[in-house]
Amino acid sequence: MKWTTYILAWFIFLGCKERTAVPISNLRVEMETISIPSTVGEGLEFQFIVQGNGNLTLLLDSSFGSMLFQPKKSNNKVRFTVLPKFTEQAGEYSWKLIGNSKVLFSDTFVLSPRSGNTHVMETYFGPRGVRAGGIDYAMLTVIPTDDFDNPLPDSTSVSIRQQISSKTKLFESRIKDGIAWKLLYGEKSTGRMLVSAVIGNTPSKELTAMISPSNSSNFTIGFERVHEYADANQLISFTTSVIRDKYGNRVSDGTLVNFIVVNQEGTLLKSIGTTLGGVATARMLHPSHAEEWQVKAYITGEAESDMLKLSFKSAVEDFNVGLSRTNRKITVGPILGFMGQLIPEGLLIELEIYDSEGDFIEAKQSNSRSGMGSFELKEGFYPTGQYQIIVRAAGISKEMNIKLNPNEVE
Repeated sequence: MKWTTYILAWFIFLGCKERTAVPISNLRVEMETISIPSTVGEGLEFQFIVQGNGNLTLLLDSSFGSMLFQPKKSNNKVRFTVLPKFTEQAGEYSWKLIGNSKVLFSDTFVLSPRSGNTHVMETYFGPRGVRAGGIDYAMLTVIPTDDFDNPLPDSTSVSIRQQISSKTKLFESRIKDGIAWKLLYGEKSTGRMLVSAVIGNTPSKELTAMISPSNSSNFTIGFERVHEYADANQLISFTTSVIRDKYGNRVSDGTLVNFIVVNQEGTLLKSIGTTLGGVATARMLHPSHAEEWQVKAYITGEAESDMLKLSFKSAVEDFNVGLSRTNRKITVGPILGFMGQLIPEGLLIELEIYDSEGDFIEAKQSNSRSGMGSFELKEGFYPTGQYQIIVRAAGISKEMNIKLNPNEVE
């Protein structure tokens, strides 16, 4: 058994020694033909004439990485075929023919993007709103690629078309670093700006930007009212002229206009209107007493109107103040308007109460109902004694000295 093991090991050693001793240094390779296209998406073919024994491998390097290809042998020729799917990336490629672990041939080549009729084009356009006047602009950016998403070469021409109203302009831009762009300015008139781009026979989609009016110019205001009396009931309407920018364009619908009123006391009153067809309208309630108004309208940060002055006459000439037997119930009215009619419901009536020394105690308010108003001074709050009262309504004041008496016991 022991001798058998030794003999077996000896034959294995001899067999191994015989295989490693096969000479392969006599390999000779000649280049026959190499077929390399100039653009991506086409196959490659390498043919070599081979003499001797050895293993040949083609190594192809690109930006995607490295790939190894095995040959097809026919007699003394070998052919390496690289399918089109391995050459879809534009850029520099390098190849090496390796035999017996040695580089026999090597070279580099460049594949350009496909420049046929079919392209993929990305377009970006904005902002989608510019101001009239030819100063504001939108920017069109074009990013074209070939079928395999390779950027087109620098200096490729891009035709850009711009249309505003019936005017059409053509521009040319050149691709640099994969991108072409153009600044497109608006006109003095408002409207739509239509933009498109074409590369070869490949058009982009239509892109749109709105040209809106420029900053508003100063304007005038007018008013409309039913009558000139301060009845705190009717409305006065303020209306602007047609507001335009400096190029004659009507301002956009919805432009906010602030109407500011300054009364005799210097108090500011405000009403707001928005434009429709370039005209803004705002309304305000008539004052409750004779008043002088100064009215001005503003578009914040852009324009203002002229000054409008208004006068309101008092709608009430006079009114009566009545007292109960104890003087604790004060009745105001009837209050009549400028046509002898009962004043509208809700007119503000004020009562100020002072003690006998003239020190202020309290102010009360009431609103008219059927032309009348009333106040009650309860005994629990106002002890019996002398008081001074002032009644105000519709801008008219009446002052009285009264003595509050105890309520009568029924």
